Amino acid sequence: MCIIIDANRLGAFLEKPPGDDMAPVHKWLREQGGQLVYASSGKFADEITPKARHRLAEYKIAGAARLVKAEDITAELQKIDKKRLRSNDAHIIALALASGARLLCSDDGKLRDDFRDGSILKDPRGRIYSGARNKNLLTPETCRNDKKT
Repeated sequence: MCIIIDANRLGAFLEKPPGDDMAPVHKWLREQGGQLVYASSGKFADEITPKARHRLAEYKIAGAARLVKAEDITAELQKIDKKRLRSNDAHIIALALASGARLLCSDDGKLRDDFRDGSILKDPRGRIYSGARNKNLLTPETCRNDKKT
């Protein structure tokens, strides 16, 4: 399964060494073939620092992250009924749809609600990684709707 780490948790993910809640994610990426998916353009890229963008590129080079093409995200954004969203994070939903990722790490309650809403994100429904207590969600599966990007 792939994971999306929202900008509000990315700093914790990039800490060296990772804290208790992010250590299982790092182990999963390193040892079980998990992948972090991200965008280098649009709102996602605007929300993160240049240093974080550089670090994500390092994960990509190491095979632990996958960059989703901007045009794929844009195409999915056009399909989303933004009136149905509680959050202002359609770009994260579009990233999930474009990549097949169904696991999100975020502190944004409204985004978490949108991500778990089966009428917004389905086949399968999104799940939330909120910390080490959810490490059972870090499985060796790849993205369900894996689109090679």
